[in-house]
Amino acid sequence: MAILKALPSRRNPQAIEDYLLQDKKIQDSVIYGFNVRADKFGKQFDQVQQLYGKTQGRRYYHFILAFSPEETKNLSPSEVNTLGIEGAEEFFGKKGFQFVIVTHTDTEHLHDHIVVNAVNQDTGKKLHTSRHDLRQMKEYINEICQRRGLQPIPQRSEGIANGEYWAAARGQDVWKQELRDVISAVQQEAKNYDDFKTMLENEWGIVITRDHGRGMTYIHPNGKKVRGQKLGLNYDKPSLFKAFDSEQAASYRIHSQIDDESRYKKKSKLRRIEKEIYRGWSL
Repeated sequence: MAILKALPSRRNPQAIEDYLLQDKKIQDSVIYGFNVRADKFGKQFDQVQQLYGKTQGRRYYHFILAFSPEETKNLSPSEVNTLGIEGAEEFFGKKGFQFVIVTHTDTEHLHDHIVVNAVNQDTGKKLHTSRHDLRQMKEYINEICQRRGLQPIPQRSEGIANGEYWAAARGQDVWKQELRDVISAVQQEAKNYDDFKTMLENEWGIVITRDHGRGMTYIHPNGKKVRGQKLGLNYDKPSLFKAFDSEQAASYRIHSQIDDESRYKKKSKLRRIEKEIYRGWSL
C-alpha cells in the first residue's frame, strides 16, 4: 500500500534540506533534482525566492510518497525515486517549477520526499494548489502504482490517520509511538522537568499523572495510559531528570557555551521539522 502525505512548508527551504540530507538518512539513498542541484536545493530555492522578492508565506511544497514494508521488499530505491519523479514532473516540472526527490532508506519502508519550490524560477509566479489539484495528483500516482502492480493510495475514508502509517510500518503501537515522538521533541525544547510537563499538556494535550517517586504515567489525548518505563528507558522520570540535570550543568561551561548552543539550535530545528512531518495530513 502506498500513502501520500502533504506537510507544512513555510520554513526557509534550507531547513528542509538540512533535515533530508542528514548523513544518517541518506546512506544508500537516491536523490534527483529537476532544474536544481539536488544537494544544494535549499540554497537555490531561496535564491529564486529572493530574486523575485517572494520569501513570505508558503516557500515550498513538501510531499511524502511511501510504500509498505511488504512492497518495499520488491522495490529498489531507484524504482521508488523514479515513481516520485514521474508524478512530480507531471504536476510541477511541466509548469516550470523546480523540485527535488530524496528517497530515504533509513526505515523499513522506502519513501520519497518530494520538495517543490513554491516560486517559478522563470516567471516568479507562485505555485498554488487546491484540494482538487491534490486529488488529481493522488489519482495520477495511483495510476502509476497500478501499472507497476502496486497497491494504490487508500481513500481518506479508509481510516488512515496522521502518524498511523508511519508507526504501523515500524511494527509499533500507533499511540505509544506518537507519545515517544512528542516526548523526545519536547524534551529538547524544555528547560526543566516542570517546563516539560507544562509543554506536553498545553501544546500537545498529553498529561502526566501518578507523578510521585521514581515513576509517572503518560495519558495520551485519546485517553490511553502508559507508565513511562513501559515506553522505554529514555521516557521514565530518572532518565528525564538526568537529561535535564546534564543540560543545566552544561550551561555553566562558559567556554563551550557558544558551540553547545549552535549544536542545540540545529538539533532543535531538525526535531521541529521531524515533528511537522508527523503532523502532516494524508491525502
